[in-house]
Amino acid sequence: MDQDIRDIKGPGFLPFELESWMWALIALVLIGTGLLLYLFFRKKEEVVEEVVLLSPDQEALQALAILTKKEYPKEGAFKTYFFELSAILRLYLERRFNLPITDKTTEEFLNDSAIKVFLNQSQQKTLQLFLMQSDLIKFAKQDSSIKECDEAEHFLKQLIQETL
Repeated sequence: MDQDIRDIKGPGFLPFELESWMWALIALVLIGTGLLLYLFFRKKEEVVEEVVLLSPDQEALQALAILTKKEYPKEGAFKTYFFELSAILRLYLERRFNLPITDKTTEEFLNDSAIKVFLNQSQQKTLQLFLMQSDLIKFAKQDSSIKECDEAEHFLKQLIQETL
């Protein structure tokens, strides 16, 4: 039985010095902390974007040019074309005359006395015809043609030129 009990072994031998590894670990932590602090507190270069504000007529003509490039009428997407065209018209009139138009129905818009101040009788009549035709195409699924699209686009360009 005395042979089963063995004496305690002495301290083990490490193949490296613990103290040198500890100094290396401390140095690594300090370098990492310094790098993080530098990245956090450094002056960040501010990116300044130039915002070019377009006048209402420039914005409308630019939107109209983009709409023309989409070629909706050639694809037979008349409904989409008139949705976008009437949105361009409403946004133009809203920005140009500072009127809350985009959230109004066509009937509310046409009955608004404020728009009558800014447009002459001929423009009002043509605007009414355009909006009624547009609504028929958008909501009543009336057929349209490329010619009608061209005429509507021409009307919008003419209205923009006349209301500068």
